[in-house]
Amino acid sequence: MKMTGAKIVMECLLEQQVDTVFGYPGGTILNLYDELYNYRDRITHIRTAHEQGAAHAADGYARSSHDLKTPEPDLGDIEKLVDMIDASEKPLLICGGGIVDLMQCGFEVLCEAGYAPENAYFECIHEMKLIIDLINKGGIAAMNYSISDTAEFGEYVSGPRVLPHDMVKANMRAILSDIQDGTFAGRWIAENKNGRTFFNSKRDQLARHPMEVIGKELRDNMLWKDSQEGDKGLDSASN
Repeated sequence: MKMTGAKIVMECLLEQQVDTVFGYPGGTILNLYDELYNYRDRITHIRTAHEQGAAHAADGYARSSHDLKTPEPDLGDIEKLVDMIDASEKPLLICGGGIVDLMQCGFEVLCEAGYAPENAYFECIHEMKLIIDLINKGGIAAMNYSISDTAEFGEYVSGPRVLPHDMVKANMRAILSDIQDGTFAGRWIAENKNGRTFFNSKRDQLARHPMEVIGKELRDNMLWKDSQEGDKGLDSASN
């Protein structure tokens, strides 16, 4: 009997005697929620305000009721679990941070070389969506087919120069280790206790960067942009 991945997850939950789950519906797990509806008579779902709330609610429920099966010790710390989820599903630590830095470096290099900041924005930031959409639709091969052979050749000879694989992978392993051993969670908890001084300063610094300033001006004049909405309609930005 063939089963979908979502159904397998449900069956595994029942096998582990889980009868209550906490979660927040999102685009990446809608299939799981569709299947969860079919198990509503055996598994109770409690919706929380956000992902972190779901993790902490589940942890609190498990500690108070002792009814839920908890992860093995290496993932028992709920902060570690949240960080693992964020790192894998929300490109924040390994992917997202790196992508933002790459776009910023490319923008700055072109501007320093005399390119107009508008051109630098389109080349290094705006076209990122085009590349990602092509990969999402047909994989890297389809993306390479869609771009010029010259650009594809640059991928092979210039990519490893920008991102030396051995060095980048070593840095990624170190970041992953920080996530797994709780180092990142500790830093994030301390940052929140400290009033998010570093976090807010970096956010403000980024908002003042020329790529953000010129980017907003360009986006406000794009045909697909609702002139009354500006940069506020971010909930539909990925649709």
